[in-house]
Amino acid sequence: MEPKGSRKNPYTLVEYNQIGGNWNGGWIKESPDYIIYRNKNLTDTYTGRCAKGIPVPGDLYNEMTQNHIWLGGWVLFGATLRYLDSNDNEYNSTLGSQSNPCPYSIYNEMLSNGIWEGGWIQDSNGQCHYLQVFNLTMNSSSGCGCGCGSGTGSGSCPACGSGSGSGNSSSEGFPINAGKYLVGEFLDYLIKDDPRIGKLYISWTAGNTQGQNNLSEVTVSTKMTNYRYCVLRKDLDTIWVAPYEVAIHGTIVFQRDSEQLEYSIDGRYTIPMEYYQI
Repeated sequence: MEPKGSRKNPYTLVEYNQIGGNWNGGWIKESPDYIIYRNKNLTDTYTGRCAKGIPVPGDLYNEMTQNHIWLGGWVLFGATLRYLDSNDNEYNSTLGSQSNPCPYSIYNEMLSNGIWEGGWIQDSNGQCHYLQVFNLTMNSSSGCGCGCGSGTGSGSCPACGSGSGSGNSSSEGFPINAGKYLVGEFLDYLIKDDPRIGKLYISWTAGNTQGQNNLSEVTVSTKMTNYRYCVLRKDLDTIWVAPYEVAIHGTIVFQRDSEQLEYSIDGRYTIPMEYYQI
């Protein structure tokens, strides 16, 4: 369990009102979908996730660390942007670039906090990969999120299916070698310790990514990592929409105990350059 008052374990409005004049600052869940940080003096609020696009101001970060509720994120000190992990280790604003890839532990921290926005990571084998953000949204009242990861594997659920790309251009070419990549992880933020419940893989055969002939066939598969969940139904379409770029659209329905969770997927994936036939 994360510390009380942190973003993953916020105060309820009832708890906040009971604290009254002894408020030291913290996150408050004002509604099922709205969490806000209110500072000690009740003079400032913050509604972001501590993501790079909307970093937390430095004074609020300092207050969070004093209250031992900092879980890692991007901080803006004046005009200087920094990433501070949960142990207050500091990284400059180029973190996630090809010249300064994210350590795998930091990628995992960002993913757990729901603030991964895409970038380069260095995996546990020392290899560097660019990981995009791939939109995975849940059509359910449960918590949800999106994320990306790196690795290999294959779909192991009987519901796993495939789709094949179809060209929409008269030109031909932009060939690729066969490959497979982990493009996303399904998250359920109602799970406090680790929200990751499954992985989404994309694989493709050798062939062209544009044109009408010899198109690469794209297959999408899933693999559950939390075995309280299983795939009930998957209805996904894939189509090549640009050289080296495939669109994936559709839904996946999971079963968790007696509850069904439906994710909608609507995104594009760019084949990594290492697979291009140049």
